[in-house]
Amino acid sequence: MKILVIGSGGNIGTPLVQALMEKGIEPTVGVRDAQKAKDKWGSQVQVVSFDYERPSSFANALAGQEAVFFIAGHSNPVPSVTQLLAAAKSAGVKRMVFSSGRTTGDVPGKPLNDVENLVKGWDGEWTILRPGWFMQNFVNWLGGTIRAESKLFLPAAAAKTAFVDVRDIADVAIKCLLEEGHHGQLYNLTSDEALNHEEVCSMISEASGKKVVYVPQERETYLQTMMERGWTNAAANYTADLYKYVLSGKEEEISDDVARILGKTPRRFQAFAKEHANRF
Repeated sequence: MKILVIGSGGNIGTPLVQALMEKGIEPTVGVRDAQKAKDKWGSQVQVVSFDYERPSSFANALAGQEAVFFIAGHSNPVPSVTQLLAAAKSAGVKRMVFSSGRTTGDVPGKPLNDVENLVKGWDGEWTILRPGWFMQNFVNWLGGTIRAESKLFLPAAAAKTAFVDVRDIADVAIKCLLEEGHHGQLYNLTSDEALNHEEVCSMISEASGKKVVYVPQERETYLQTMMERGWTNAAANYTADLYKYVLSGKEEEISDDVARILGKTPRRFQAFAKEHANRF
């Protein structure tokens, strides 16, 4: 099957492309920077120009593709995704898999929810993935203070989160791209446990051999803390806004969709921490 991956350089797209190649499938990656993609993947993928800001790039990227995995990681996704879906239909694409997010995918008025509604109206096979918070956040997005100070600052109090490993998301996405039976489905993707951030730091400490401390903070203190460490005001506020959903208890809910679809236990945080111990 010919598969186009939009977002191949991201948290989910990278393991998705890797897993497709391991299955002997040569995916097409739609990217803005072709040379960067070629440097990353070599001759193992087909590289095509794709840019959400240039809808004129859509038709060529979609030509000959049977299935598409895509994200909507830009600030105003509705107009461009509307055009993407129309172009996919014109190109004869059979199947679209959209990676949304559990935090705001079901919140009316939020961009991810708007895109979900567009996907649900698409005249073809579609599947929506709603991943929970990534385990990989603790080595990427949130990992700076862990490495530099052995501290994790968050406005999350003692709230729990059902995290998910991005490799499990990628494995679910592959099933949805390649197999029948996923049309019209919306999958919430989490591990089979919910942890608070003190438990997370305890597991990181055990795996890494260094004591990592969770420092819960109120919003304003958190904003000040992160801006003192080089974050922009916008980045700190964006993160604090997302953690309102963690504080609400929404992210604690465990889904069995990963286990059902993959037929195996989802990856757990303790194993993730051990595997990535040298990155903390």
